[in-house]
Amino acid sequence: MTKKRRIVLIAILIFIVLTGWRFYKIKTAPRAKSIEQIQIEKGLPVRVFTVQSGPLEETISISGAIEAFADSTITTKVADKIKQLHVKTGDFVEQNQLLVTLDDTKSKLELQAAQAQLARAQANFNLQQIELERKQQMYQQQAATLQQVQIQENQFKIARAELELASANVGLSTDMLENHYIKAPFAGLVSLKKFEQGDYVDLKQEIFHVLDISKVWQIVDVSEIYLRHIKQDMQVRVTVDALPGAEFFGVIEEINPMANVQSRDFRTRILIDNSDKTLRPGMFARSYIITNNKENTFVVPADAVRTSGEKKYALNVNADGFVEEITLKIGKNLGDMIEVVDGLKDGMRLITLAGENIKPGMKVQVEFSSIQNPKSKI
Repeated sequence: MTKKRRIVLIAILIFIVLTGWRFYKIKTAPRAKSIEQIQIEKGLPVRVFTVQSGPLEETISISGAIEAFADSTITTKVADKIKQLHVKTGDFVEQNQLLVTLDDTKSKLELQAAQAQLARAQANFNLQQIELERKQQMYQQQAATLQQVQIQENQFKIARAELELASANVGLSTDMLENHYIKAPFAGLVSLKKFEQGDYVDLKQEIFHVLDISKVWQIVDVSEIYLRHIKQDMQVRVTVDALPGAEFFGVIEEINPMANVQSRDFRTRILIDNSDKTLRPGMFARSYIITNNKENTFVVPADAVRTSGEKKYALNVNADGFVEEITLKIGKNLGDMIEVVDGLKDGMRLITLAGENIKPGMKVQVEFSSIQNPKSKI
């Protein structure tokens, strides 16, 4: 065997030995674990809802617009030019506060003339009264005839009638002058101003509105299926879209006994306290009419409740991190939440948003936990 062939043979043997050794190391080396295997050993990540009992408020939710407790249309009682506007839209005014002054020049002159005529009539009446008393005394002393007394009595009656007429004219002139000063019928908010200073307004012309918003109405239409749940004087909780987080309270004041023929709804008026003037007419509000209160009630997310045939159950994560099945007795369906009347205890951790791969007996790892006890609606 030549030297060259020996070298080649040795190289081949070395290659075979190294390859065999590599193959042996691969076969005997521990295999890397897959992500799935690691998750199974440590526990699959899950989200849970921690059960906590609490009060359950059953309500009917009804929406409707806010209206002023009272709305007074401010109109003119005389036709004249606006001399001065004392308020503007959005101002709060007190009862009897002066709102508008119309041009009162002519009315003042008419009142002065009527007062002067009254003074003259009063003076003439006094004179005729004195003269009548003198004629009556003269008649008793036989110094005047009966006819003279009767003539004076007629003069006295005429003077009295003129005095009464003059007094009435003063009253009318005073009222006419007062009609030039338009005042607030009650405390409230000025709304919908339609004229400016210097404009001419006709008789019974609408100038603006005054709204009493110390209390407000919410007008709602209650479906006939809910009518049995409500009655007058029931407490109502109110929220407004424009004021997130704020709550107001009122009472059911009126329920129309006759339903709308087409909608079968019953028009209902809810009176809401608004002493801080926060609520304004036209706001959209939701009322929650409380029909029942329960204590120590369990409410859980709907996606935590599972169904198998007629059985309702949930998957609970115990203290050791293993999944166990809990049979449930369901109460009211509250949309995204469900009332559970039996099967739960405080502190249980129910798996939510889980797929079919989560089974009882499996080990899991809690990634997120939430606690919630919302109020329900019928």
